[in-house]
Amino acid sequence: MIQALTAKQERFVQEIVAGESGAESARRAGYAEASANVQASQNLSKPNIAEAVARSRQEVAKRAGITQERLFKEMAGIAFSDIRELLRVESDGTLVFRKIENIPASSWPAIKEVTAFRLPDGGGMGVKFQLWDKIKVLTLLSKWLLEETADEADPSKQSFHTIVNINSVEGGKQVRKVLVNGKPLDKREASEQLEERITGLE
Repeated sequence: MIQALTAKQERFVQEIVAGESGAESARRAGYAEASANVQASQNLSKPNIAEAVARSRQEVAKRAGITQERLFKEMAGIAFSDIRELLRVESDGTLVFRKIENIPASSWPAIKEVTAFRLPDGGGMGVKFQLWDKIKVLTLLSKWLLEETADEADPSKQSFHTIVNINSVEGGKQVRKVLVNGKPLDKREASEQLEERITGLE
């Protein structure tokens, strides 16, 4: 049975969901300044508080119309954006940005900032586009996809390792070396779980 929250804990949850840091949330909830960091860490480790934070965030997201599908569509617009949708290449190699009204609606999520500026020598106005960081979004999507795949395959194996088997000849004998995440590994020192993965690759 999940234990009910105290008044301080409820206030702490509200502050966390509002976006405050753990320590600041603890201070605003009435915990002592000197122990705010420790108290925040302890609170977030308690199942009843962690559940309350998750539930409250879901409720806020629902009221705001934020769904997982909507989030990932927005991220996909950034991750798979194509700069060629913002400009065209002339026959002489000149790059010309498209007019604002000619940019596809699907490209706008990838645009972080639009800046208008005056061209030198009376050349009129120009427009500069700044795009969101694709690498960060691709990393987030990849992490999510890999973790979901791991959960489906085996919930107990959620960590990923790059494992390379190298067969070489030393002193006339064949020797097999194992690199895990780029570092040599003595199989005898491997954990039982990792040993099973290595054996599966043989």
